Amino acid sequence: MLYHSVLWMVPATMLIFYGIALFGAGSFTFGEIRSLGMAEILIGLGAAVLPEFGLILWALGFGALHIVYGFFMYLKYER
Repeated sequence: MLYHSVLWMVPATMLIFYGIALFGAGSFTFGEIRSLGMAEILIGLGAAVLPEFGLILWALGFGALHIVYGFFMYLKYER
């Protein structure tokens, strides 16, 4: 991406591939991981369509989404 000067695609690409990895890992761990992966993919697609919000969506996907997911996992399994 650096070579072709398409740095605006970095947040979207990171979110999409991370979501694919989570979706695949969902069959080996908690089933909720698949839904987290699907949410990451959807946010990544949103970042690809709206590149001006890429950094905000990247922070939402890697930050806020993990906090919310962790809170619900805590309530479901650790409480």
